[in-house]
Amino acid sequence: MVLFPPTISWVNYGWETVYGTETGTKDKVFGHGVRVTSLTRRNNVESVFGLGARNAQKLKEKQFEGAISMEFNLANPWFFRGVLGAAPTTAGGGPYTHSWAESDTVVSMTLENNISNEDKSVAALLGCKVTTCVITAAIGELAKVRLDMLYSNESHDNSTAAIVAESF
Repeated sequence: MVLFPPTISWVNYGWETVYGTETGTKDKVFGHGVRVTSLTRRNNVESVFGLGARNAQKLKEKQFEGAISMEFNLANPWFFRGVLGAAPTTAGGGPYTHSWAESDTVVSMTLENNISNEDKSVAALLGCKVTTCVITAAIGELAKVRLDMLYSNESHDNSTAAIVAESF
């Protein structure tokens, strides 16, 4: 019987000040039970052939394309900044009512997909922008969210970040 080492994974994110530039602080989580349902990377490599050559002489990398989809249980509203724009600020004591107004430009974020087992792996997805947000709710059930995002680039590391806890 082969025993595999335990593996845990988690996703943190932080808002970028410059599109596609990794933010140093990735201290936010989307909600509870975050599950990456799809992660697609395409380097769009094109083979370049010489005159009369059967084998490619060069491989030319064209524009990178990345897409990620995730699902989670709704626990906080802060991811709405990536859907609608920044929330208005309110001074004074709570409770607060925040009303979002749709923004012309959506803020980009850096996602950090951490996988911890014997070989730690971290993929920082840069320039993530939400393309689709679906929220579903049913009586007696938790509200569930699905986000689809495109991203512009990624970087890899082997030192995982701290797990950020989210409370209901």
